[in-house]
Amino acid sequence: MSTELARNENTTMTTVQDDTPWVQPATDLYRTDTAHFLVMDLPGTSAEDLSVNLEDNVLTVEATPQYPELPGEAQARGWRPVRYRRSLSLSQEIDADGIEAKLDQGTLTVTLPHAARLSRRIEIATA
Repeated sequence: MSTELARNENTTMTTVQDDTPWVQPATDLYRTDTAHFLVMDLPGTSAEDLSVNLEDNVLTVEATPQYPELPGEAQARGWRPVRYRRSLSLSQEIDADGIEAKLDQGTLTVTLPHAARLSRRIEIATA
């Protein structure tokens, strides 16, 4: 419902305040032979509200969704605005240049391809 309201041109949007809590989104991590896949639930988040950064092998996802301002005084509230943040340490086996992220209806999927493993024969010198 809030996603539909956010897309309506007549709806006023509000950003969360500085005292809005950070929460860790529900996250799953999968591994295949070629990559890791990170899946996060970020309801109400658009691509403009989201940042995915990699620094010093730490992948950080942050999202600050925009929430619709509804008319009138709230009589009951079952939800509260939140900001999302999750950081994960990555191993050296990830190809940082190949990381891709896709947001689809509030679900973020980050593809973390494995780096190519280099191997070679080491020649032994004799004295």
